[in-house]
Amino acid sequence: MRASALQEFLRSLGGPLAAVGVPPKSAADLRAAADALEPFRDLDLDRLADFLRRADEFRRAGAVPVADAAGADAIRAAARRVAEGLLALPAADPAAVRDLEARIARAKQEFQEAVAALAGSFGSKVKFTDDRKWLPGLREQAAARRAADALRRLLPRITSAEAYRDPAVQAEIDQLAAAGDKALKAAARELGAAGTGKGRKFVESVLAGLTGFAAAPAKAARKGRPAADPARVAEVVRELRATAERAKDPAAVPDAEVDATIDRLKAEFSAAELKAIAKEVAGVAVRGGADALLEIRAKLTETRRILESQRV
Repeated sequence: MRASALQEFLRSLGGPLAAVGVPPKSAADLRAAADALEPFRDLDLDRLADFLRRADEFRRAGAVPVADAAGADAIRAAARRVAEGLLALPAADPAAVRDLEARIARAKQEFQEAVAALAGSFGSKVKFTDDRKWLPGLREQAAARRAADALRRLLPRITSAEAYRDPAVQAEIDQLAAAGDKALKAAARELGAAGTGKGRKFVESVLAGLTGFAAAPAKAARKGRPAADPARVAEVVRELRATAERAKDPAAVPDAEVDATIDRLKAEFSAAELKAIAKEVAGVAVRGGADALLEIRAKLTETRRILESQRV
């Protein structure tokens, strides 16, 4: 390996140093150190190490003041552990996030210590300012990235309004909704989309904006009328036959009683049951519940209608 690799590594530390709170001046010092290696960039590292050892001898003799570059390997190793942790964070299982964050924090501390040691070898001091929002911020970024990835997986499955009713799709939407509003909004921004509402409604609005298919409103389940007790149906048939018998006297069964009877039948029985009752009471087969009620009414008012037609 040539000295140019070490030079490029020192220059690449700018981003990680800024992320862990290293002041700009310290980063500038490292860049200056990298620039100082320019004349030696073609040397192998073993030859550079030999040169530095000889330079150290001159320094001790007071002839050439140079700084030892020992500690670069420690920086490289710690930076690699921080980077690996950061890369793993977005895909980490939520239950493992805390442990991963702890490993990142330890690697960050080791990185700071290694940088401080290297800076000390150049006669400089490094002061780190920790940002308390650093790990929480990383956590939010990881949650947003997971949400964005989940949205991308869902998009090909939303091919119609009815696709939202797929139980598997609903389960993934519910899981996404649990990510939290901040993560969902950040994920939507990453995909170039906007959403409205919160939780599940927000997820559905983002999917609708990206696919052009909005979730169809759920249809309310129709509550079926419970079947009547056959004994109750038989009882009502007997009552209606008795009323029809009384109605042979035109004054015995007034219209108000007939109306009340029809309303009670309509509220209590299904169409199929009304058809069966009409068959037993009026002796006719009908097509539906409404026709059954008409035939029952006609049976209860039969005599009166005959007399009224004779008067005409």
